Amino acid sequence: MPTILLVEDEPIIATDLQFFLEKRGCRVALAADPDEAFSICQKNLPSLVILNFYQKNAPDGMAFARRLRTVFPKIQVFFITGARRLDLEASPDFFPTTQILHKPFTPRQLREAFAYFLP
Repeated sequence: MPTILLVEDEPIIATDLQFFLEKRGCRVALAADPDEAFSICQKNLPSLVILNFYQKNAPDGMAFARRLRTVFPKIQVFFITGARRLDLEASPDFFPTTQILHKPFTPRQLREAFAYFLP
């Protein structure tokens, strides 16, 4: 059973994603901000981090993703964002293999986005 860390500051989206992931057999850890997420990673390394790119307490999701990848190289990061892909790709820290799900998303888009990670 994969463990997924969800870093999302919008409660409705966090709840929907948690339900979706648990329904597919994942253990889900929730973090309200990157500091809490980093602490969780130190205690129990997740298979995947789903990260809301822009958050009230952390406007630079790319910097947090870089920090995660540096300290925990095996972690995969999946962005959820309302930003355009081109804006994200402009960052020098952008990884070309980074998966991105754009808000607002439909249930079908959610299933398709996570098909790579989940059975």
